[in-house]
Amino acid sequence: MEDLLLRRRAMGARTVDYSQQPLTFVFRATGRVKFSAATEYSIDGGSTWVSLAANTNSPQVRKWGKIMFRASGLPVTIASGIGTFSFNADVDVEGNIMSMQAGANFAGVTTIGANYQFRGLFYNNSHIIEAGNLILPATTLKEDCYRTMMELCTNLRSTPQLPAATLQSRSYQLLFEQSPNVNYIFCMARNISATNCLQIWVRGVAATGIFVKHYSATWTATGDSGVPTGWTLLYYSPGLDRYYLDDKTTICDKYGNPI
Repeated sequence: MEDLLLRRRAMGARTVDYSQQPLTFVFRATGRVKFSAATEYSIDGGSTWVSLAANTNSPQVRKWGKIMFRASGLPVTIASGIGTFSFNADVDVEGNIMSMQAGANFAGVTTIGANYQFRGLFYNNSHIIEAGNLILPATTLKEDCYRTMMELCTNLRSTPQLPAATLQSRSYQLLFEQSPNVNYIFCMARNISATNCLQIWVRGVAATGIFVKHYSATWTATGDSGVPTGWTLLYYSPGLDRYYLDDKTTICDKYGNPI
């Protein structure tokens, strides 16, 4: 009962606009986080921000407690973007990823700053469980910007929505590769003509799941570099805020149940 109360308190009673919240980790057990580059963190809901040196453990965060992160002007490398997070306890990820690009001024930013920006941000991390409330608001992408970001997240169960209509070369390459519990992907790409933009991005995900495409998407690729084989395909119309079955006429809920 105490764990349930703590979690409800951490989640809050009202609906949260995660796009207005910095990148945040909710700890499922007491633990710490570190980042491979210098950054800032807050453990009091954003009231106070403290510098954290590269590859240095944060203060201990209690079970169902939250820690926020922000940074701006971090150098971007081809090998690992702005850097990689690591944890010593299970976490859920929520909030706006742009706080790691634009610092305090992240709200409303919809353009990725550089090629490779968020490459490998959560790479090879078995401690990440839920990321459905992680906001990736960018509609203007750059090459390799989310490449390998959640690759080898072996316990990941939910994924962020992907709102960008136009992809760039390798922008989603290896994004969810070898994340075997991923079974729901919402991707608004209208076409996938950019070089290797979806290359083996879903190899090793769950055998069955739901894939949501934009209603006007023109691409048909399936398998490791498209819609995962064996998954149910739905279409979403942003203008009408409606989901449709593969026939594009039968209205359904987000899980494919006809309404």
